[in-house]
Amino acid sequence: MSFEILGIATAVPEHVMTQDEALAMSAQLICRNERDTRLLRTMFRQAGIEKRHTCVPHRTAYDWAGNCNTPSASAGRSTGERMQLYATHAGPLARQAAAESLRVAGVASHDITHLITVSCTGFDAPGIDVELVEQLDLPKTTERLHIGYMGCHGALNGLRAARGLVAAEPTAKLLLCAVELCSLHYRLRWDDERIRGNALFADGAAALVGASVMNDQPIVVANGRPWSG
Repeated sequence: MSFEILGIATAVPEHVMTQDEALAMSAQLICRNERDTRLLRTMFRQAGIEKRHTCVPHRTAYDWAGNCNTPSASAGRSTGERMQLYATHAGPLARQAAAESLRVAGVASHDITHLITVSCTGFDAPGIDVELVEQLDLPKTTERLHIGYMGCHGALNGLRAARGLVAAEPTAKLLLCAVELCSLHYRLRWDDERIRGNALFADGAAALVGASVMNDQPIVVANGRPWSG
């Protein structure tokens, strides 16, 4: 028995910034000398990123940078302030991606039995899982699992959990949604080890609908090597 993806969708915020614009902003805000500028330029141009979407206008970073007057204020806003922004923006993005994945899969919201949410850039209670149940009109009996603070491989752990859930309940219909708002944590002070995140990460959500399939064939083939969840 394998886990079959029936539909998948993504969602991004409205604010858009090119990689060159992001480089110019970061260089102005955080570079201390020519060495920093050269290193930053290399990281941004080798990242393979053309543009990024953010939940707040990129000009907001200039306002936040004014608050970085202590080493501990490297993100420009307190944890509480950033979590307020997360609570405002994460749910709508997750809902948009999840609703579209249901449409693509041709699965009605009332048929969903399990919901997995993934996020490492914020926390809220009640969380995005509860918001998705309410906003998408999922059954109140939907079993929920949240995977938090696992970084870049969080969605892969979500897929592993999904496979285990449908293996245990072969009639299950599962919705998995990952949402990240990395722009809330951009470094606004120089840090050799952590500044690379500014070159790579942005904001968005992805969701999929899946169910069990009665075969042992791999559902994903990457680089010629089969992977079955």
